[in-house]
Order: sequence, then structure tokens, then C-alpha cells
Amino acid sequence: MPVLVHDLTGFWLVGEEPRLPRDPLRWTQDIANMLGSSARWQLVTTFNEWAEGTYVESAEEWASDSGFSTYLDALHEATATGSS
Repeated sequence: MPVLVHDLTGFWLVGEEPRLPRDPLRWTQDIANMLGSSARWQLVTTFNEWAEGTYVESAEEWASDSGFSTYLDALHEATATGSS
């Protein structure tokens, strides 16, 4: 059983090409994989690093009907049901 599983929405440094492009479908699958891992620690890394592209709070680029964001909605739905 893994001890730690972590999840990233994307990653880049300002002025560089994305190292891990943002992709809501990958994010949703990564959440499902994380929840299904049975890891003792499950971590969303990092929650609000705007300079590194890992933020999940609401922004025009991924607005949703809930007003929270595509990324937070996916995380909420998966954790509320135990899967994605």
C-alpha cells in the first residue's frame, strides 16, 4: 500500500512552456487514481501556486456553473462520492 499519493493540476514556471499542461480530464482521472490507491496520505500539490500554474481556485479560464471552478468541482464530486 502506498504511503503518499499526490496530484497536480498542472505545472510550469512563468515564462516557460508547461511541464505538465492543465487538463481537466487528466485531473479527474488522477483524482480517481489517488482515491483508489488506498494510500494513507492523499495530497493535492500545490493548491494555490499561481506562479507555477498549480492553482485550482476559480478563474475565468475554467469557470463552472458552481462558481468554484472546473478543478474544485471535480475534486468535490470525487470526494463526495468516493470516485470520479
